[in-house]
Amino acid sequence: MPEIKMLPTMLKDLKIQDTDHYYNCVFTKVHDNVGIYSIPAVNALTGTMSQDIVDDVNNYLEDVNDNSANPTLAANISGDQSFLDINHPLMKGYCEQILKSAQVYQNFLNTNKTNNYIAIPTFQSCWSVKMNSGDYNPKHRHEVSSLEGFASIFYTKVPEQISIDFNKSYSSDYKKSSFTRKDGCLEFFWDNISPSTIDSQTIVPNVGDYYIFPIWLLHSVNPYRGDGQRWSVQSNFDLFTDFEIQRNLKLNE
Repeated sequence: MPEIKMLPTMLKDLKIQDTDHYYNCVFTKVHDNVGIYSIPAVNALTGTMSQDIVDDVNNYLEDVNDNSANPTLAANISGDQSFLDINHPLMKGYCEQILKSAQVYQNFLNTNKTNNYIAIPTFQSCWSVKMNSGDYNPKHRHEVSSLEGFASIFYTKVPEQISIDFNKSYSSDYKKSSFTRKDGCLEFFWDNISPSTIDSQTIVPNVGDYYIFPIWLLHSVNPYRGDGQRWSVQSNFDLFTDFEIQRNLKLNE
């Protein structure tokens, strides 16, 4: 067993050299014959839509307040949750970009899969969520008609105090505290394999930002205080593979 005094010399030789990124892991070379595989718990896609798309969607959402989606959803809100028409002219820009991004995401995740398991994302459902101060969405996951699928969220209105309060928690006034204000934030959760691994991720909502993630990924939205509504558009995507399609055809014969 090496003596403690030898450790600095040993560690000095272990310098990070090259990092290769794959669809399901990151490999970091730290020595000639030594490397580290970092396997992520989950991959999610993020992007930002143009202000024109945000304005179009908001103009459409202004007139959609029938609360038609509320009975089917987990959110506890005093605002409105309404199913949306993806064929509405004001939804065109959003639908084109979110579908294109869902396909990019699907291609990334299916890098090493056979053609029988490659699927094209298709809209399964789409709805708006208009939250007021104090509203929240408990931890939940989404469901689709296919075996696998994607969920997504797109922010179109966000009260400014949400990001202000979150960023304030990192100011000099809070340096001695582990407290982080997550009011109005989206949080992702997954099962950790050891106490030392990260098992959650906080997302601060910003207008125009969107996220696509697996339907099995647990997530929640924290309540916030102050004026203004928090608007978002949620979409679920089916991922019917050729295998599923052929199987369903046989079952219906």
